[in-house]
Amino acid sequence: MSKTGDIKDLVISRKVVSLKKARFREQFARIHKQVLEAQKSLQKQEIKAALDAINSHFEKPENKDSSHLIVRLPTSANAKAISESINHAKSKLKDKSIYVFAADAEQGRVAHGCYVSSSLSAQGASASNWSGVVSGIVGGKAGGKAPTSIGNGTEVDRVDEAIEAATKYLEQFQL
Repeated sequence: MSKTGDIKDLVISRKVVSLKKARFREQFARIHKQVLEAQKSLQKQEIKAALDAINSHFEKPENKDSSHLIVRLPTSANAKAISESINHAKSKLKDKSIYVFAADAEQGRVAHGCYVSSSLSAQGASASNWSGVVSGIVGGKAGGKAPTSIGNGTEVDRVDEAIEAATKYLEQFQL
């Protein structure tokens, strides 16, 4: 074979490699897009489940006059579900104080957040103090602009203890 023949073969093989590479990139982009869409869909489902849990509690006749809710949400430790729950309480349930928890044992994460109503705040309650009590149990940190606070922790097996502590925090106020 001549040198020009070798060069032509090399150029052709490089073009084939480039084409395969482009196909792999396209395939990866398609798969990546599908994964992102699935994650967004799951996140929307979890947000809906969280809001449904909160709304269904206050819609029950025995809870109509309840001024607070402390609940473990039926979601993974999804920070977006926690923040949407807090925003929902802030806009639609202004007279209710809520504390929501979401834990995921596989990830070893606990997401939590609270909203303190103005009536409870007038009695001296604060979101930062309330979340501080919980963060001391589930680990991690919490913070936010009053009247809300959101945090993350790692002590998944202590969520029930944190729920008890959050409930006990409210006992010092007139509900």
